[in-house]
Amino acid sequence: MAAVSSTADSFRAETPVYWDGKFKFKNLAAGSYQIAVFVPRLGEFRQTYSVGPATCDKKGRLKITVLIHPSRASKLYTPRERFTVSAIRLSISGKARKEYAEALKKLRKSDDAEAVRHLRKAVELSPQFAAAWNTLGVIAYQRKQYGEAEAHFREAIRQDPELYEPIVNLGGVLLNLGRPEEALPLNLKAAEWRPRDALANAQLGTNFLALGKLSLALRHLKEAKRLDPGHFANPQLLLSEIYLRQGDADAAAAEVDNFLRYHPGSLQAEPLRALIRKLREQPGAARP
Repeated sequence: MAAVSSTADSFRAETPVYWDGKFKFKNLAAGSYQIAVFVPRLGEFRQTYSVGPATCDKKGRLKITVLIHPSRASKLYTPRERFTVSAIRLSISGKARKEYAEALKKLRKSDDAEAVRHLRKAVELSPQFAAAWNTLGVIAYQRKQYGEAEAHFREAIRQDPELYEPIVNLGGVLLNLGRPEEALPLNLKAAEWRPRDALANAQLGTNFLALGKLSLALRHLKEAKRLDPGHFANPQLLLSEIYLRQGDADAAAAEVDNFLRYHPGSLQAEPLRALIRKLREQPGAARP
């Protein structure tokens, strides 16, 4: 199975992967999307892509290749995950699961209000439904309702401490709330649990940057860029900021240039191109 989710709102859709490894998503609006491919008995593979006139062909199509190899997995399934289900998740009622499924259908239609209604019903029926609490948090986060998102993610963790998503999501929302010291343990845990998850590395790098630990920030932001160079956390721009602090205009310009390679249709494109020219005009900067 393959899934697509917008990085700008709560839109999400799924499609089967055919026997030849191909899959399609149709009629996507212009924007940034994360593609996730789920391979049974192996793991999850995620990459971010920009969809728009600058990346699509004349027919509005964008062809992508997702590399399926253990070294590229955002998450590798452990034997425990492959063959067992937690008692908490088994205790979720069928009615609650049905409400959750209806919520996901509404999200495919970008109907957040109806999705929230179904999700609230799901957690009313089964308060231990951590995935539903997490999805409520994601919707609130996309709406920039960070306080509400924090509450939902915390409840998800309380109900199921072994669920990864609310941990990494809470780490992100705390960064947005300007609380990097509080976010650090969560982002460290996320990167420990999934060391090849681009989001975990990007957030941990951002966290270290906010705390002034530049060498650690560089390490994790470089890894995020390696894993998913088009990631919505924009690791290249954060790396550029670090290089500017270190007085390396060439490296800063190279990172901005790399960002534009993956986001040619960005609203920031022209100001960033101007920044590249300015950086390369500085005394001592290398000329392309």
